[in-house]
Amino acid sequence: MIWLLSLFGLAIGVLLGLIIPWQIPLVYGKYSALLILAVADTVLSGLQGLKQEVFSLSRFVGGFFALAGLGLFLVWFGGRLGVDFFPGVAVVFCLRLFGRLPFR
Repeated sequence: MIWLLSLFGLAIGVLLGLIIPWQIPLVYGKYSALLILAVADTVLSGLQGLKQEVFSLSRFVGGFFALAGLGLFLVWFGGRLGVDFFPGVAVVFCLRLFGRLPFR
């Protein structure tokens, strides 16, 4: 039942995304890329938790906001200092993401 609701929500989200003409300004390009990486890492972490039967919704949501918030804060703060932290944060997200992929 939960899979059916998830697929229904995904279909509604894709449909709304195709219908509503909305664009992300170029200024927020780095931030949106980091959010996509954070979402992918969190989803894979949740799937890994489900597989090991240690999934907790509060840890899932809290982990997403902590991870995304810290990454976005580092990129924003680095921009204020004049230092580009985006490549480093993106590499860390990608390492976490690829570390969770099952290559077996």
